[in-house]
Amino acid sequence: MKYTSLIFIFFISIQVFGQDKNDFFAIASKYANEDNYQKAIEFYNKELKRNPDNYAALFNRGICESYLGENIASIQTFTQVIELQKDYHKAYLNRALVKIDVTDYEGALEDLNKSLEIKTDYLEAFYHRGVLNEYLNNPENACSDLKKAKELDEKEIQKLIIIVCDSLKPSNYANILKLTHLSAAKTYGFSSENPIKVGT
Repeated sequence: MKYTSLIFIFFISIQVFGQDKNDFFAIASKYANEDNYQKAIEFYNKELKRNPDNYAALFNRGICESYLGENIASIQTFTQVIELQKDYHKAYLNRALVKIDVTDYEGALEDLNKSLEIKTDYLEAFYHRGVLNEYLNNPENACSDLKKAKELDEKEIQKLIIIVCDSLKPSNYANILKLTHLSAAKTYGFSSENPIKVGT
């Protein structure tokens, strides 16, 4: 099963009723919230044709591409986001998650490290780096990251610490995710803010 399909990312609702029919970002976001990712991409592309530097539209398109299994396109899109916003920690995290899907574990670790370099208290990055280190049989690094994540949010991480750090058997990455049910929704779902004003 694909890694991204195990993440519980929710979508921030955006009301489009009564909005300008040319507000492509809002229309795309509506489709994304309805799980119509192909249609969402179509409207994010329209927004990007009008405003090529709209990193939020690119970011959301990258998420849609990953849900459609278009991993190479998704990685390229998140790379474009990073070129526009070099310190956008969520773009590094999401690119890491897609790299995990394509088994580019070294690249994923680099992106997770960069995400934590930018945002040193990023719970989700500590969590995923810890789980990835466990999967790669680096238990000391895994436990260090998971304990740091626990310090940031003990309730969400406690089960993971028990499963990974106190277990005698190596855990499978996908099984850890299934058992812990840590929601990724808090910080790296769709961007709800359009940094570009409609019509500009």
